[in-house]
Amino acid sequence: MNAQSRFNGIFQRKSETSLAEPQPDSAVYDPDADRVREVKSTIPEFKRAEIDAQLSAILDAPAAYGETVSANFKRKEHDLGQVMATLNAVESLAMQRRLASPQPHDELAQKFARMVVERRNRLLAFLADNRRRAAASGGRRVA
Repeated sequence: MNAQSRFNGIFQRKSETSLAEPQPDSAVYDPDADRVREVKSTIPEFKRAEIDAQLSAILDAPAAYGETVSANFKRKEHDLGQVMATLNAVESLAMQRRLASPQPHDELAQKFARMVVERRNRLLAFLADNRRRAAASGGRRVA
């Protein structure tokens, strides 16, 4: 199957044989179910609020006395990674999607988007890699 036919298959409605209007990814939007499931709904609200608070606190934290700017951001990246490591594979993917394309109303995603591209990309790759790490560990929790 070539790339064009896979692309067409993604955007083709199940009930029609012709190419339909482009639809969002079926993992997020399912027109047959008459409901929209947002990515953020995969994280329970109580846990999401706790994780958001932790991540925001890390991003807002000032540099420690005598800490260089480089060391400050390296520490923040490490601390963000530690919090992100507590997420399971589904939660990590939801967080990765949320942070990769920040919405105007999402304060955490906006703060995350202000990070340097290299650090931001490393953390997004870490979130996206959680599923592989879980599989490699035989289903055990990976931290």
